[in-house]
Amino acid sequence: GMDGAAAREGRRLSGSSNYLAGWDQGPINDYVLRPHFKRHTEDAKLLHVAGNTVALGVLPMLQFTTAFTFYVQRGMRDRLGVVPFSLHAIFSHGKDHSRKRALLREAGVWHDPPSYYADGRYLSFTVQLPRHAEAEGGFEIVISQLRQFEAALHMALLLNRTLILPHLRCGDRALAYPCYAWYHRGFNSKGFANAKIPMPTICPSYYWLNIKLAEELFPLREPSFLANPRVP
Repeated sequence: GMDGAAAREGRRLSGSSNYLAGWDQGPINDYVLRPHFKRHTEDAKLLHVAGNTVALGVLPMLQFTTAFTFYVQRGMRDRLGVVPFSLHAIFSHGKDHSRKRALLREAGVWHDPPSYYADGRYLSFTVQLPRHAEAEGGFEIVISQLRQFEAALHMALLLNRTLILPHLRCGDRALAYPCYAWYHRGFNSKGFANAKIPMPTICPSYYWLNIKLAEELFPLREPSFLANPRVP
């Protein structure tokens, strides 16, 4: 079929590149798609690729989401009443499976075995920003919350309980944002002059926590754990 033709074309054109093994998006763009773009004859929003065997278009990002558009642009999605159809744990958010699994768990779309929900000994807490952190802003917003997380982690260990990760508020300045701050600063690149994505209110846990290392050391659950209908 047409999808098979596109796959064969992609394999032929990029199969000799060792680069493809670690990062497929670049070679596919460079060798498969761009050299063969032709405007679709019936729909201006589509392009012909792979020898006119496949029509290519851009999916709406608020419905077909990456982790970034799912979490960071949640406010826009909620305001518009858009329901996401898919969530893709993309490469740039971490290669290891622990990081990808964690962000899917936090979104409530990872299917764990019943034993994951049956522990019963949990500790949860809500961060409280001190007045000086609110006034100072920036890094102090992030650091003060991480101090509280550290204290809660110690308490959970002493009580032999599984800590449910908190919802942390993002810093109010781009350079105080735990990760991927460049999305939230004005920049001029590839036609997006001074584009700036608004700061989110809540930071997903994979932005501020080394999930893989943390899971090796401590029993943890995702921030949305108690909202999961599978929890007894």
